Amino acid sequence: MIRKLLTWSLSIAAAIAVIGASWIYAALRDMSGAEYWETSIQAFEAKDVESLPPEGAVLFVGSSSIVFWRSLEKDFAPIPVINRGFGGSQMNHLNYYRNRIVDKYKPKIIVVYEGDNDLAAGLTADELIEDYEDFIDYARRKLPGTKVCFIAIKPSVRREALWPTMLKVNREMQRRAETRANLCFFDIGPPMLNEKGRPRPELFVSDGLHMNSEGYKIWASTIRSTLLVMWTELQRIEHSDPH
Repeated sequence: MIRKLLTWSLSIAAAIAVIGASWIYAALRDMSGAEYWETSIQAFEAKDVESLPPEGAVLFVGSSSIVFWRSLEKDFAPIPVINRGFGGSQMNHLNYYRNRIVDKYKPKIIVVYEGDNDLAAGLTADELIEDYEDFIDYARRKLPGTKVCFIAIKPSVRREALWPTMLKVNREMQRRAETRANLCFFDIGPPMLNEKGRPRPELFVSDGLHMNSEGYKIWASTIRSTLLVMWTELQRIEHSDPH
C-alpha cells in the first residue's frame, strides 16, 4: 500500500513538472465539464486580439449572473470594468481557465461570482470554499497587490432549498475577508430576501434563477460604494508612488 501511494505521489509530481499545474488541477479535481466552456474562452481571446482591454481595470469573472450583467459598465462608471463571465460555470472551471482570462489583464481588483452552480451540482460548502481559496492563492502569487472580492452566493427562488448551505459559505467567506487585506466580500444576500427571509420573486426572470434589472440594481447599489472607495485608494497609491 505504501509503495502504491509513493508511486502515485511521484507520478503526480512528474506530471506537474512535465505538463503544468493547470492540467494536474483538472485531473485531481473533478472539473465537471470545464472543457465545455472552451468556445467561450476562445471568444474572449479573439476579442482581446481585436482590442485588448487596458491593464489595471476591475475584472468581473464568474457564471451567468456576471454574463447577464448588461449594465455593468454603466453601473460602475467611471471605474473601468471588464466582463469575463462565462455561462453556467463553477469555481473550479474559473480556476481551470484563469491563466487565460485573468492575469493577462493585470487587474487592480477582481470581482468573483461563483458558487451558485457548484452547490447545485452537489459540492459541499467546504469543497467550494477550498476552490475559492485556490483562486485566492493564485491571485496572491500571480498578481500581488490585487484585491480579490467575492460576491455572496445569491438566494434564488429556484434554489431556495440550498440557501442554508449558501449562507454557510457566505458567512465563512465574509469572516475570512475581515482578516485579510487583499480579500473583500460583497454581501448581496440580505436585500434579496423578503421580511420572511425568503427570496424575492420580483427580482428574477421567469426561471426563478437569473436576475432581472431590479436584481442587478440591488447588486450595483450594494457593491458600488465600497468598490469606488477601493478603486480611489488604489489610484491614490499609484499616483503617489514615485516609481
